[in-house]
Amino acid sequence: MDLPPTNHLIYIPLVLILGVVFGFIWGARATQEAYRLEARRTEEVAKKKAERQAARKAAAEAAAGTAQATPGQATVDGTDVGATPAGSSNKADS
Repeated sequence: MDLPPTNHLIYIPLVLILGVVFGFIWGARATQEAYRLEARRTEEVAKKKAERQAARKAAAEAAAGTAQATPGQATVDGTDVGATPAGSSNKADS
């Protein structure tokens, strides 16, 4: 049985060490990129959530603004908001 040449004693450990070093470097870069992407996604989700909440708030305010009329303002059917139905008395007028 023949032994491998002596250059294998240098070549194989060198290749293994280079593999570990390159793996460490590439793995660190991939981890940093994944962290950046996750941070960007989190920021985008928070931004979209804030936009949705602002839109919902604006829609609710617009709906509340059209639904609530002030006294003296005519409503859709043309009646005055402060007016009382015919035949009923308003205690504030007494």
